[in-house]
Amino acid sequence: MMNHMRNRRGAATFELILVLPVLLLMTIGLIEFGVMFANLQQVALASRVGAERASELASLPTMTSSDPVPPEVIEAIEQQLQSSCIAWCHIRLEHNTADPLSQEVLESTQGDPCGCEEFEPLPEDEIPTGRYVRLTLTVPLSEVVPSGLTLFGCRLFSAEQAFHSTTIFRYEIGTP
Repeated sequence: MMNHMRNRRGAATFELILVLPVLLLMTIGLIEFGVMFANLQQVALASRVGAERASELASLPTMTSSDPVPPEVIEAIEQQLQSSCIAWCHIRLEHNTADPLSQEVLESTQGDPCGCEEFEPLPEDEIPTGRYVRLTLTVPLSEVVPSGLTLFGCRLFSAEQAFHSTTIFRYEIGTP
């Protein structure tokens, strides 16, 4: 009877050794998914805050002025991203505030390019009626996705990939 109990304890220890790495990987994966989801929400909120701030400005620069995205918009985005320690790499602001029939595009870049592809202007059937601002915020995936699983050799993305969040707001300042 005593010998049987000793063998059973050894079997339980062996089972724990087999199952523990799987449980550890699943736990770290769940935590990382939660952090990634929260970071993606922060980027989407920063895009919304930036678009809202742009829609409140009395005048937005045009392409002919060769100005980048207004500093007030960048400041609003950075303030929102600051709580999660996320750094953006590209902001694209499209608007038709000067002439409702033409799209103006303003761009600002920070740091290394992070997989920013050429963005197409809004298709004719997607352009909101009236004046609008459309802000696309680009963040490297390395800023959004935690890297805890790299300890186990798991890489979920390549270094060149980026996350884009786009928000459209109506521009009503100065509209009769």
